[in-house]
Amino acid sequence: MPKKYPPLSYAETVAILTALGFSVKATKGSHEQWEGVIDSARHKVTLQKNAEYDERDIRSHIAQAGVSRESYYGATPRTAKKI
Repeated sequence: MPKKYPPLSYAETVAILTALGFSVKATKGSHEQWEGVIDSARHKVTLQKNAEYDERDIRSHIAQAGVSRESYYGATPRTAKKI
């Protein structure tokens, strides 16, 4: 049985956020701020560059983005296969 929140790489997470309509708004040190509009509300997601994200990180990214787990993983064909 697959994990509910399979780990994601930085590149996979960037592809997901891009597919959801987010773009980089700020970079400071090893972190990036991504901003996008979901359901008429502006959302910001903070990513640590070049990291491997575990369940805790992914749950945080999903909450920050304002989308469901299914929408988040389903944003790209590659990550949709993980769930």
